[in-house]
Amino acid sequence: MAKKSMLYLLGDLSVAFTQFAILILITKFYNISEVGIFTYSLAIIAPVSYLIQMQHRTVYVTGSFSQFNISEFLLSRTILFLIFSSISYFFLVTLDKGNEIFIAVFLWKFGEMLSDLIYGYWQKKNLIINISINKVIRSVIQLTVFVSSIFFNMSLILSLFYLALITILIFIFEFMKIEKARVLSFNYKLFSQFVIFTFPLAMYSTLSILYINIPKYLIENMLNLSQVAIYSTISYFLVVGNLIINSLIQVRLTSLSRSFEINMKDFNKEIKKIIAFIFFIVFLAILFVYFFGEELLKIIYTEEISHNNYLLILLLIGSIFSYASIVIGVVLTIAKEYKIQPILSTLWCTFHIIISYVFIHFYGLSGAGYSFILSSMFQFITSLYALDRYVISKKNAT
Repeated sequence: MAKKSMLYLLGDLSVAFTQFAILILITKFYNISEVGIFTYSLAIIAPVSYLIQMQHRTVYVTGSFSQFNISEFLLSRTILFLIFSSISYFFLVTLDKGNEIFIAVFLWKFGEMLSDLIYGYWQKKNLIINISINKVIRSVIQLTVFVSSIFFNMSLILSLFYLALITILIFIFEFMKIEKARVLSFNYKLFSQFVIFTFPLAMYSTLSILYINIPKYLIENMLNLSQVAIYSTISYFLVVGNLIINSLIQVRLTSLSRSFEINMKDFNKEIKKIIAFIFFIVFLAILFVYFFGEELLKIIYTEEISHNNYLLILLLIGSIFSYASIVIGVVLTIAKEYKIQPILSTLWCTFHIIISYVFIHFYGLSGAGYSFILSSMFQFITSLYALDRYVISKKNAT
């Protein structure tokens, strides 16, 4: 299990490094306003992409909707992408915020959404090494293409379009390597049932990512796109943390589901280990950033961004509670307590919007850090309450 965890983590770290490197390159070679547009586009696309994904991979791996094979999962995701991408772009054009960068980033993320289901296929077959190898190869190719685009002095828009194209081509290559159903059929009634079945999960994951991006929307509205760029580049460290936690959970998802059904003692022990590991790693990160954060930000990004080291410390403090809440959310999913999750996410988003608005108004970017700490604490407390009431109490009653 430890070997598989390391392999899975290697793949996710390669993805995190590539996305981080792309962000750094954009910061270094393009102006701050373009960085702001890019990061703001990501902030808009992120919740929409989670709505499109509807946690299909988790549903597929756990066999919760056995009526669909992998090809039908891919077809469903494509249909949802076409619907929601059209709606979101129309909305942005109406607000006079739609542009080519948004389209390029959306196509890039769509290619990755499709590959995510291929990885779910391998995960279900316990072929973790396939996932890791393909993620590493994809990351190397993506970074090479993007660096080449910059080398030939291409615009940010062209660089992102080439990145999107290569990502979709990589998915096609991965798709050719899996065993597919001989007949692909589309049943509207079954598709509707599938959407209804996964919608609570979709709302939960969408609102969860919306929760993370709320400060960016408010900063753009109350401050400017340059401040969005600064906040986004610094907060990306938390995205890396999310990927690491996700890799730890995904590789254990099948065994955790089994333990939940047959041995709650082992299940609880495993969850506690994951949360303890999170607290330990974040604590070390806070210490490192406190002493060396400004120099680190100056090397990675620019001197202008490095002056906001204090914001990174605040975000890391809040991430302790946020990451622990993610783990509890997985427990609720394993327990099939789907209906409570959108309710929780709605509470978190509402609380975060109110408190972020107040703190950003008075303290600017630092206010976004303060509000993240308080909101993450609220998220953790309400997650614990839901865990106790809807999982632990039910298990003890049976």
